[in-house]
Amino acid sequence: MNFRPISVLPSASQIYEKVLKAQIFAYFEGKLQEILCGSKESYSTQHALMRVIKKWKKCLDNFIMVGTVLIDLSKAYDCLPHDLLKVKLGPYGFELNSLKLI
Repeated sequence: MNFRPISVLPSASQIYEKVLKAQIFAYFEGKLQEILCGSKESYSTQHALMRVIKKWKKCLDNFIMVGTVLIDLSKAYDCLPHDLLKVKLGPYGFELNSLKLI
């Protein structure tokens, strides 16, 4: 079940959210691992899946055993407490005023 609250945000807050998202993504550009797909523009989970399939195929061609653990984290951030998020973002260099804004 999905327990997220239903809300209709004003247009101004939606624009504000998009600007904030763009700034945060720009800040993290080059700081996150290249293989992460959920946080990159024009790099979907399909790209990540194709990458691992290619790697698995190469391993299997070389008679190397392949095992996987698959986890769906699509709703993980809906459960993340804001205080914990701010604590985690601090070491990445977010200033106090930015953390208060978030």
